Amino acid sequence: MLKPILALALALTIPGMIGLSQSKRPQAELVALVEAERNFSRTCVAKGLRVSFMEFFADDGIRFLPHPVNALENFRQSPAPPGPQSFTLSWEPVFADVSQAGDLGFTTGPYVVTDNAKKNPSGYGYYFSIWQKQHDGSWKVLLDYGTAAPAPASPGRPPSFKPASSTGWHRNEANAGNDNATVLAELDRQTAALSGSQGITATFRRFLISDARFHRGGMMPLEGQSSILDFLDQQQWTGVQFEPVASGLAQSADLGYSYGKYSLQRKNAAGALEKGYYVRVWKRDERGQWKIAMDVANALPPETPAKP
Repeated sequence: MLKPILALALALTIPGMIGLSQSKRPQAELVALVEAERNFSRTCVAKGLRVSFMEFFADDGIRFLPHPVNALENFRQSPAPPGPQSFTLSWEPVFADVSQAGDLGFTTGPYVVTDNAKKNPSGYGYYFSIWQKQHDGSWKVLLDYGTAAPAPASPGRPPSFKPASSTGWHRNEANAGNDNATVLAELDRQTAALSGSQGITATFRRFLISDARFHRGGMMPLEGQSSILDFLDQQQWTGVQFEPVASGLAQSADLGYSYGKYSLQRKNAAGALEKGYYVRVWKRDERGQWKIAMDVANALPPETPAKP
């Protein structure tokens, strides 16, 4: 009896979810995904980062340190630190989506790092996790990629949650072509090519979904197509390249992801080539066209020239 009550209470705390039953997105799976994320955070606070990450990551789950590594293998190869953890990491989902098949989804929201000795926050940022449904019905993290932020998300008030908008597109026999993850990797290459010929702002205007999010290390997240385009229009970026490493697709072919390496050159900064990793969530719009729902990236530390 307790589990149904908890599930109902969770649904009522998420604005707009009651109306999701009229869309193609499964409401119960979205609720379950958000609760899995909250359980992950609560476990991290209670038991520490190592224990919680090993519990909630999939066997093939990826972390970026700063390069992508298998999370579980990385923890197994690194000895557990002695004594109590010097910091506490906690987070809260504020935005999420799940595929129509209920097998793939993502969540994002603010995180806080607390110094356990000083008992005060020592860092802020936004986590981003892609989750995959396992054979036993549980949700596990498939990919995790956070970005640091210069300030807390909403000082003085708790963060509020909202689900991503539902486009209403649904796969059928007539539109089931090209349903494989390689399409998403090819779209990454297309965005790089179009950015070179048409400009970055014009390219993202073509590919961004209306409620897209744009996360970059060292800045607050940008929400919505217009704010992202305004930001990109002010940047002096040229020569953007994307080199996809891997991609994945929901069984319903309405949601997927890609990640890989990027590089960009800034105007008036000869030789200052920025390199890093990006992760994208791709989502079908109402016409079945693939659009960017999440775009997350972190720059790698500058390379140190080799000594002669």
